[in-house]
Amino acid sequence: MSDVVVLPDCKRCDLDGKPAKSKGSIPATFLFVGEAPSPIEHKMRNVFTGQGGTLLNATLREIGIPQKECYFTNVLGCAPK
Repeated sequence: MSDVVVLPDCKRCDLDGKPAKSKGSIPATFLFVGEAPSPIEHKMRNVFTGQGGTLLNATLREIGIPQKECYFTNVLGCAPK
Protein backbone atom coordinates (compact mmCIF):
# COMPACT_ATOMS: atom_id res chain seq x y z
CA MET A 1 0.00 0.00 0.00
CA SER A 2 1.43 3.36 -0.99
CA ASP A 3 0.33 6.14 1.31
CA VAL A 4 2.50 8.90 -0.16
CA VAL A 5 2.08 10.61 -3.50
CA VAL A 6 5.61 11.27 -4.77
CA LEU A 7 6.21 14.13 -7.16
CA PRO A 8 9.67 13.34 -8.57
CA ASP A 9 10.02 16.73 -10.26
CA CYS A 10 9.06 18.74 -7.16
CA LYS A 11 11.73 21.27 -6.13
CA ARG A 12 9.91 22.87 -3.17
CA CYS A 13 12.25 21.19 -0.69
CA ASP A 14 15.67 19.56 -0.76
CA LEU A 15 14.40 15.95 -0.60
CA ASP A 16 14.19 15.46 -4.38
CA GLY A 17 10.76 13.87 -4.24
CA LYS A 18 11.58 11.65 -1.23
CA PRO A 19 9.18 12.75 1.52
CA ALA A 20 9.02 11.70 5.17
CA LYS A 21 7.54 8.21 5.37
CA SER A 22 4.52 7.17 7.36
CA LYS A 23 4.98 4.32 9.82
CA GLY A 24 2.98 1.88 11.87
CA SER A 25 0.54 -0.98 11.70
CA ILE A 26 -2.12 -1.46 9.04
CA PRO A 27 -4.81 -1.97 10.13
CA ALA A 28 -4.33 0.22 13.19
CA THR A 29 -6.52 0.93 16.19
CA PHE A 30 -5.23 4.50 16.44
CA LEU A 31 -4.32 6.94 13.66
CA PHE A 32 -2.15 9.98 14.36
CA VAL A 33 -1.96 12.63 11.64
CA GLY A 34 0.45 15.53 11.83
CA GLU A 35 0.41 18.61 9.63
CA ALA A 36 3.91 18.42 8.14
CA PRO A 37 7.28 17.03 9.19
CA SER A 38 9.48 19.10 11.49
CA PRO A 39 12.93 20.04 10.18
CA ILE A 40 14.38 16.97 11.96
CA GLU A 41 11.70 14.66 10.53
CA HIS A 42 12.19 16.26 7.12
CA LYS A 43 15.93 15.51 7.24
CA MET A 44 15.44 11.96 8.60
CA ARG A 45 12.54 11.28 6.19
CA ASN A 46 10.50 9.76 9.00
CA VAL A 47 7.33 11.13 10.64
CA PHE A 48 6.93 11.76 14.39
CA THR A 49 10.65 11.42 15.16
CA GLY A 50 11.30 14.99 16.31
CA GLN A 51 10.45 16.66 19.60
CA GLY A 52 6.70 16.22 19.06
CA GLY A 53 7.16 12.53 18.28
CA THR A 54 9.19 12.04 21.44
CA LEU A 55 6.42 13.64 23.51
CA LEU A 56 3.72 11.62 21.72
CA ASN A 57 5.59 8.32 22.27
CA ALA A 58 6.07 9.11 25.98
CA THR A 59 2.37 9.95 26.30
CA LEU A 60 1.33 6.73 24.54
CA ARG A 61 3.53 4.69 26.91
CA GLU A 62 2.12 6.53 29.93
CA ILE A 63 -1.49 5.80 28.99
CA GLY A 64 -0.75 2.23 27.89
CA ILE A 65 -1.23 2.39 24.12
CA PRO A 66 1.26 0.08 22.39
CA GLN A 67 3.05 1.32 19.25
CA LYS A 68 1.91 -1.81 17.38
CA GLU A 69 -1.68 -0.50 17.53
CA CYS A 70 -0.80 2.87 15.97
CA TYR A 71 -0.22 4.36 12.53
CA PHE A 72 1.59 7.69 12.17
CA THR A 73 1.45 9.96 9.14
CA ASN A 74 1.42 13.60 8.06
CA VAL A 75 -0.86 15.51 5.72
CA LEU A 76 2.29 16.75 3.93
CA GLY A 77 5.35 14.59 3.30
CA CYS A 78 7.79 17.51 3.10
CA ALA A 79 8.33 20.49 5.35
CA PRO A 80 6.91 23.57 3.60
CA LYS A 81 9.27 26.49 2.97
